Amino acid sequence: MKRFYRWWKLRKLRCLWADDMQFRSVARRRGWLWVLDQFDIESRYHLIRQYAKAEKMRGNL
Repeated sequence: MKRFYRWWKLRKLRCLWADDMQFRSVARRRGWLWVLDQFDIESRYHLIRQYAKAEKMRGNL
């Protein structure tokens, strides 16, 4: 059961990253330059890493 819970948490984190990448590609295709300026990949990456670190400290990963 613990393996499934770990897999589920990692899946959610990967989905967050995939959603961010899809959002950026849609914004790029539609020419939403203001969105691309405001949407910083590096800060989102660090936020997702912080989520993972918190889950690891709780013992879920």
